[in-house]
Amino acid sequence: MASLTDDLKQSLSVVSLKDGQIQITVTLPADVLPHYAHLFEALTTFAELIQKQARSTARIQSQLYESQRQAALHERKLFCERLVAIYDDLIDQGLTRTAAIKQISSDLRKEKNPWAADYLVRSCLIDGGRPGKPGRKRSKQL
Repeated sequence: MASLTDDLKQSLSVVSLKDGQIQITVTLPADVLPHYAHLFEALTTFAELIQKQARSTARIQSQLYESQRQAALHERKLFCERLVAIYDDLIDQGLTRTAAIKQISSDLRKEKNPWAADYLVRSCLIDGGRPGKPGRKRSKQL
C-alpha cells in the first residue's frame, strides 16, 4: 500500500481564484478516507490546544505585567518620598527651591541614578506636595 502522503501528492489539485483565494481538491480512495479524517481530527484538536495554551499564556503575561507595573509604581513612590525628605532637609538648611533641586539632581547623578534629571525631581516634589509656586496650575503626569 502506498503511503498516505503519496496518495495526497498524486491526488492534490490547487487552483487560484479571485481575491487571493485558492481552491484545493483532493481525490482519495475510499479505503484511506478514515485515515485522513483522523488526521484532520488530530490537527483540529491540536489547533484548539494551541489556542487554549495561547490564551492561558496571554492571561499569565497580563498578570505578570500588572504585578511589574504595581512594583514599579511602588518603587517610584518610595523614590519620591526619599526626594521629598531630602528636599525638606535642604530647605531647612536655607537653600532655595532651585538650589535644592540642583543639589538633589547632582547627588543622584553621583549615584548614577537614571532619575537624576531636574524635571523628574520636580515632578516628584510636586507629587509629594511641594509645588513650585502656590496657585500655579500643573498638569499631573502619570
